[in-house]
Amino acid sequence: MRSPKSVERDFIAYEKYNLFPQAKLHTQWPGSGTVGDPIFDQFMAETLPMIGDAKVREAVNRDATIALLDRIGPAILMPHSQSAAPVWLVADARPQLVKALLMVEAGTSSFYEVKLVGPPHWFEDGPLAKPFGITYAPITYDPPVTGVEDFRLVRQEKPDAPELARCWLPQEPAPKLINFKNIPTLQMSAEASFGAPTAHCNAALLKQVAVPVDFIRLADIGIRGNGHFLMLEKNNLEIAAVIADWLDKRVTPSETAAGEKTTR
Repeated sequence: MRSPKSVERDFIAYEKYNLFPQAKLHTQWPGSGTVGDPIFDQFMAETLPMIGDAKVREAVNRDATIALLDRIGPAILMPHSQSAAPVWLVADARPQLVKALLMVEAGTSSFYEVKLVGPPHWFEDGPLAKPFGITYAPITYDPPVTGVEDFRLVRQEKPDAPELARCWLPQEPAPKLINFKNIPTLQMSAEASFGAPTAHCNAALLKQVAVPVDFIRLADIGIRGNGHFLMLEKNNLEIAAVIADWLDKRVTPSETAAGEKTTR
Protein backbone atom coordinates (compact mmCIF):
# COMPACT_ATOMS: atom_id res chain seq x y z
CA MET A 1 0.00 0.00 0.00
CA ARG A 2 1.28 3.45 -0.88
CA SER A 3 2.30 5.93 1.78
CA PRO A 4 0.32 9.19 2.04
CA LYS A 5 3.31 11.20 0.83
CA SER A 6 3.75 9.03 -2.27
CA VAL A 7 0.04 9.42 -3.09
CA GLU A 8 0.40 13.17 -2.66
CA ARG A 9 3.42 13.23 -4.99
CA ASP A 10 2.31 10.75 -7.68
CA PHE A 11 -1.47 11.17 -7.84
CA ILE A 12 -2.73 14.44 -6.38
CA ALA A 13 -0.34 17.37 -5.82
CA TYR A 14 1.83 17.11 -8.94
CA GLU A 15 2.30 20.86 -9.10
CA LYS A 16 4.22 20.82 -5.83
CA TYR A 17 6.78 18.27 -7.08
CA ASN A 18 7.27 19.23 -10.77
CA LEU A 19 8.29 15.78 -11.98
CA PHE A 20 6.85 16.17 -15.50
CA PRO A 21 6.28 19.19 -17.75
CA GLN A 22 2.47 19.34 -17.35
CA ALA A 23 2.52 19.10 -13.54
CA LYS A 24 2.47 22.86 -13.06
CA LEU A 25 -0.87 23.06 -14.91
CA HIS A 26 -2.78 21.13 -12.23
CA THR A 27 -5.49 23.33 -10.71
CA GLN A 28 -8.69 21.30 -10.37
CA TRP A 29 -8.15 19.24 -7.22
CA PRO A 30 -10.58 20.48 -4.49
CA GLY A 31 -8.28 21.45 -1.64
CA SER A 32 -4.53 21.63 -1.11
CA GLY A 33 -3.95 18.04 -2.22
CA THR A 34 -1.52 17.49 0.65
CA VAL A 35 -1.44 15.32 3.74
CA GLY A 36 -3.57 16.88 6.49
CA ASP A 37 -6.09 18.49 4.15
CA PRO A 38 -9.53 16.93 4.91
CA ILE A 39 -10.25 16.09 1.26
CA PHE A 40 -6.86 14.45 0.77
CA ASP A 41 -7.17 12.52 4.02
CA GLN A 42 -10.61 11.23 3.00
CA PHE A 43 -9.21 10.14 -0.36
CA MET A 44 -6.34 8.37 1.40
CA ALA A 45 -8.74 6.64 3.80
CA GLU A 46 -10.58 5.11 0.83
CA THR A 47 -7.47 3.52 -0.67
CA LEU A 48 -6.78 -0.20 -0.36
CA PRO A 49 -3.73 -2.42 -0.83
CA MET A 50 -3.32 -3.83 -4.33
CA ILE A 51 -1.80 -7.03 -5.68
CA GLY A 52 1.85 -6.20 -6.17
CA ASP A 53 2.48 -8.50 -9.14
CA ALA A 54 1.07 -6.70 -12.20
CA LYS A 55 0.77 -9.96 -14.13
CA VAL A 56 -1.38 -11.55 -11.42
CA ARG A 57 -3.39 -8.34 -10.93
CA GLU A 58 -4.18 -8.19 -14.63
CA ALA A 59 -5.24 -11.85 -14.77
CA VAL A 60 -7.55 -11.92 -11.74
CA ASN A 61 -9.32 -8.71 -12.77
CA ARG A 62 -9.70 -9.98 -16.34
CA ASP A 63 -11.27 -13.21 -15.17
CA ALA A 64 -13.57 -11.51 -12.66
CA THR A 65 -14.85 -9.02 -15.21
CA ILE A 66 -15.44 -11.71 -17.85
CA ALA A 67 -17.44 -13.68 -15.28
CA LEU A 68 -19.49 -10.56 -14.50
CA LEU A 69 -20.27 -9.86 -18.16
CA ASP A 70 -21.24 -13.47 -18.73
CA ARG A 71 -23.73 -13.05 -15.90
CA ILE A 72 -25.21 -9.60 -16.64
CA GLY A 73 -24.90 -9.36 -20.42
CA PRO A 74 -23.75 -6.51 -22.70
CA ALA A 75 -22.24 -3.45 -21.04
CA ILE A 76 -20.17 -0.33 -21.57
CA LEU A 77 -16.86 -0.62 -19.71
CA MET A 78 -15.17 2.41 -18.15
CA PRO A 79 -11.79 1.57 -16.60
CA HIS A 80 -9.45 4.03 -14.93
CA SER A 81 -5.71 3.89 -14.48
CA GLN A 82 -4.25 0.39 -14.00
CA SER A 83 -7.61 -1.26 -14.74
CA ALA A 84 -7.07 -0.55 -18.45
CA ALA A 85 -5.00 -3.68 -19.10
CA PRO A 86 -7.52 -6.24 -17.79
CA VAL A 87 -10.37 -4.43 -19.56
CA TRP A 88 -8.56 -4.68 -22.91
CA LEU A 89 -8.34 -8.42 -22.28
CA VAL A 90 -12.02 -8.61 -21.35
CA ALA A 91 -13.06 -6.87 -24.57
CA ASP A 92 -10.80 -9.20 -26.55
CA ALA A 93 -12.38 -12.26 -24.94
CA ARG A 94 -16.01 -11.04 -25.07
CA PRO A 95 -16.26 -8.50 -27.92
CA GLN A 96 -19.96 -9.28 -28.41
CA LEU A 97 -20.65 -8.19 -24.81
CA VAL A 98 -18.68 -4.91 -24.84
CA LYS A 99 -20.73 -2.09 -26.39
CA ALA A 100 -18.07 0.58 -25.91
CA LEU A 101 -14.86 1.30 -24.04
CA LEU A 102 -14.45 4.52 -22.09
CA MET A 103 -10.72 4.64 -21.39
CA VAL A 104 -10.74 7.71 -19.15
CA GLU A 105 -7.17 8.30 -17.95
CA ALA A 106 -6.65 4.58 -18.46
CA GLY A 107 -3.63 2.85 -19.94
CA THR A 108 -1.73 5.98 -20.89
CA SER A 109 1.58 4.26 -21.72
CA SER A 110 2.26 1.39 -24.10
CA PHE A 111 5.04 -1.21 -24.15
CA TYR A 112 7.63 0.47 -21.90
CA GLU A 113 7.16 2.41 -18.69
CA VAL A 114 8.40 6.00 -18.60
CA LYS A 115 9.98 7.33 -15.41
CA LEU A 116 9.15 10.94 -14.53
CA VAL A 117 12.30 12.50 -13.10
CA GLY A 118 11.82 16.28 -13.28
CA PRO A 119 13.82 18.92 -15.17
CA PRO A 120 15.84 19.26 -17.23
CA HIS A 121 15.43 15.87 -18.92
CA TRP A 122 11.98 15.00 -17.48
CA PHE A 123 11.84 11.39 -18.74
CA GLU A 124 13.89 8.22 -18.33
CA ASP A 125 13.25 4.85 -19.89
CA GLY A 126 11.56 2.31 -17.67
CA PRO A 127 11.13 -1.46 -17.99
CA LEU A 128 9.05 -3.35 -20.50
CA ALA A 129 5.66 -3.59 -18.76
CA LYS A 130 3.30 -4.48 -21.61
CA PRO A 131 4.92 -6.84 -24.11
CA PHE A 132 1.66 -6.98 -26.08
CA GLY A 133 1.48 -3.19 -26.36
CA ILE A 134 -1.47 -2.55 -24.09
CA THR A 135 -1.35 -5.69 -21.92
CA TYR A 136 1.08 -7.96 -20.14
CA ALA A 137 -0.83 -11.12 -21.11
CA PRO A 138 -1.32 -12.22 -24.73
CA ILE A 139 -4.13 -10.57 -26.67
CA THR A 140 -5.51 -11.53 -30.11
CA TYR A 141 -3.60 -9.96 -32.99
CA ASP A 142 -3.71 -10.81 -36.68
CA PRO A 143 -1.16 -12.01 -37.58
CA PRO A 144 -0.57 -13.62 -34.17
CA VAL A 145 1.95 -12.01 -31.83
CA THR A 146 3.98 -14.12 -29.40
CA GLY A 147 5.92 -11.31 -27.73
CA VAL A 148 7.25 -7.79 -28.06
CA GLU A 149 9.83 -8.81 -30.68
CA ASP A 150 7.04 -9.50 -33.19
CA PHE A 151 6.12 -5.81 -33.26
CA ARG A 152 9.56 -4.78 -34.60
CA LEU A 153 9.35 -1.62 -32.52
CA VAL A 154 10.84 1.67 -33.64
CA ARG A 155 11.56 4.54 -31.25
CA GLN A 156 10.87 8.13 -32.25
CA GLU A 157 14.08 10.08 -32.70
CA LYS A 158 12.37 13.23 -31.48
CA PRO A 159 9.16 13.65 -29.49
CA ASP A 160 6.09 15.22 -31.07
CA ALA A 161 6.55 18.19 -28.72
CA PRO A 162 9.10 19.14 -26.04
CA GLU A 163 6.72 18.27 -23.20
CA LEU A 164 6.02 14.78 -24.55
CA ALA A 165 7.88 11.49 -24.28
CA ARG A 166 9.17 9.67 -27.34
CA CYS A 167 6.95 6.82 -28.51
CA TRP A 168 7.69 3.20 -29.28
CA LEU A 169 5.55 2.06 -32.22
CA PRO A 170 5.44 -1.04 -34.44
CA GLN A 171 6.84 -1.04 -37.93
CA GLU A 172 4.26 -1.35 -40.69
CA PRO A 173 2.49 -3.50 -41.51
CA ALA A 174 1.45 -3.62 -37.86
CA PRO A 175 -0.60 -6.54 -36.50
CA LYS A 176 -4.27 -5.75 -35.89
CA LEU A 177 -6.46 -6.21 -32.82
CA ILE A 178 -9.18 -7.93 -34.79
CA ASN A 179 -11.69 -8.33 -31.96
CA PHE A 180 -12.03 -4.58 -31.45
CA LYS A 181 -13.26 -3.58 -34.90
CA ASN A 182 -16.86 -3.14 -33.71
CA ILE A 183 -16.13 -1.63 -30.29
CA PRO A 184 -16.24 2.20 -30.23
CA THR A 185 -13.41 3.37 -27.98
CA LEU A 186 -12.79 6.68 -26.25
CA GLN A 187 -9.36 7.50 -24.88
CA MET A 188 -9.47 10.62 -22.72
CA SER A 189 -6.37 12.37 -21.41
CA ALA A 190 -6.29 15.10 -18.76
CA GLU A 191 -4.08 18.14 -19.22
CA ALA A 192 -2.05 17.86 -16.01
CA SER A 193 -2.02 14.11 -15.38
CA PHE A 194 1.20 12.14 -15.11
CA GLY A 195 -0.17 10.29 -18.16
CA ALA A 196 -0.17 13.43 -20.32
CA PRO A 197 3.40 12.92 -21.62
CA THR A 198 2.62 9.44 -22.98
CA ALA A 199 -1.12 9.30 -23.76
CA HIS A 200 -0.53 10.25 -27.39
CA CYS A 201 1.73 7.21 -27.79
CA ASN A 202 -1.02 4.90 -26.65
CA ALA A 203 -3.53 6.58 -28.97
CA ALA A 204 -1.13 6.23 -31.91
CA LEU A 205 -0.64 2.55 -31.16
CA LEU A 206 -4.39 1.91 -30.90
CA LYS A 207 -4.99 3.52 -34.28
CA GLN A 208 -2.13 1.59 -35.84
CA VAL A 209 -3.51 -1.75 -34.63
CA ALA A 210 -7.03 -0.92 -35.90
CA VAL A 211 -8.88 -0.09 -32.68
CA PRO A 212 -11.61 2.47 -33.59
CA VAL A 213 -10.41 5.01 -31.04
CA ASP A 214 -11.27 8.67 -30.57
CA PHE A 215 -8.48 10.41 -28.66
CA ILE A 216 -9.67 13.42 -26.67
CA ARG A 217 -7.18 15.65 -24.90
CA LEU A 218 -9.34 17.65 -22.52
CA ALA A 219 -7.12 20.70 -22.92
CA ASP A 220 -7.78 20.69 -26.67
CA ILE A 221 -11.50 21.23 -26.03
CA GLY A 222 -10.96 23.90 -23.38
CA ILE A 223 -11.13 21.75 -20.23
CA ARG A 224 -7.96 22.55 -18.36
CA GLY A 225 -6.13 21.81 -15.15
CA ASN A 226 -7.18 18.22 -14.50
CA GLY A 227 -5.06 15.45 -13.04
CA HIS A 228 -5.29 11.68 -13.11
CA PHE A 229 -8.26 11.50 -10.71
CA LEU A 230 -10.35 13.83 -12.83
CA MET A 231 -13.62 12.21 -11.73
CA LEU A 232 -13.02 13.66 -8.24
CA GLU A 233 -12.03 17.14 -9.34
CA LYS A 234 -13.94 20.40 -9.29
CA ASN A 235 -15.06 20.31 -12.92
CA ASN A 236 -16.03 16.63 -13.05
CA LEU A 237 -19.55 17.34 -14.33
CA GLU A 238 -18.06 19.17 -17.31
CA ILE A 239 -15.96 16.10 -18.07
CA ALA A 240 -18.96 13.80 -17.63
CA ALA A 241 -20.81 15.89 -20.23
CA VAL A 242 -18.01 15.26 -22.75
CA ILE A 243 -18.31 11.52 -22.15
CA ALA A 244 -22.10 11.64 -22.50
CA ASP A 245 -21.78 13.58 -25.75
CA TRP A 246 -19.33 11.02 -27.13
CA LEU A 247 -21.69 8.19 -26.18
CA ASP A 248 -24.56 9.94 -27.93
CA LYS A 249 -22.53 10.26 -31.11
CA ARG A 250 -20.68 6.95 -31.17
CA VAL A 251 -22.83 4.44 -29.30
CA THR A 252 -26.46 5.53 -28.99
CA PRO A 253 -27.11 6.01 -32.74
CA SER A 254 -26.13 2.42 -33.56
CA GLU A 255 -28.31 1.09 -30.76
CA THR A 256 -31.22 3.19 -32.00
CA ALA A 257 -30.76 2.00 -35.56
CA ALA A 258 -30.69 -1.60 -34.42
CA GLY A 259 -33.94 -1.06 -32.52
CA GLU A 260 -35.61 0.47 -35.55
CA LYS A 261 -34.69 -2.51 -37.71
CA THR A 262 -36.11 -4.88 -35.13
CA THR A 263 -39.50 -3.12 -34.99
CA ARG A 264 -40.01 -2.80 -38.74
